[in-house]
Amino acid sequence: MVFAKKKNGRPRDHGTAKECREATRLRKAAWEAKNVDARCAKRRARAAGNSCFLARSLSWFGINCTVNEMFQDTCFTYPLPADVRQAALFQQIKNLYLHIIHAFDDAPADWFSNTSQVLLRSRGAILQDHILFLQSVLRELQPYCRAMDITYDTFCILFAKEDIWGRDATHMAESTHALASNLRTLLDAWDNGTLKQVLLLGS
Repeated sequence: MVFAKKKNGRPRDHGTAKECREATRLRKAAWEAKNVDARCAKRRARAAGNSCFLARSLSWFGINCTVNEMFQDTCFTYPLPADVRQAALFQQIKNLYLHIIHAFDDAPADWFSNTSQVLLRSRGAILQDHILFLQSVLRELQPYCRAMDITYDTFCILFAKEDIWGRDATHMAESTHALASNLRTLLDAWDNGTLKQVLLLGS
């Protein structure tokens, strides 16, 4: 096909549409060849950065003692109520809470933020491995969440929730369940095929 003659402006560089397409293809190929090394270097740097990020972020300290051992643990020191029964229950709640927070690198918000970034960057088998890891974290966390439920319910039955000890106990119980709930949200989104959307909404 021959181009129609332009009425004004500069003359066309090519006489036919085919010649124009071929010139465009050659120009793109020349640009690719000229920049291939720089683009490869950029991809390698990005991949290396992702690898370091993945290795650094998906970690969980875990909890290395039973619920009963945790109840009797004396490695943490903090104020206790004067009432002996209230102090015993508060100590159990506090020990549960502190051990669980420590398992999330002592910074649960950062842990979930980093984990979300790792999941967003992951694909295929690597993403499935990360999901299996999160499932194991939730399984390990569940006995301690149940213990928190029972202990906190007992605390609320016997003592007021409005004083400083009650408010602190409520905060610790709610925070513990928020961690488990966040994990379930990620895993449910994976099951429903909406993980990436949920992660993007939360980022």
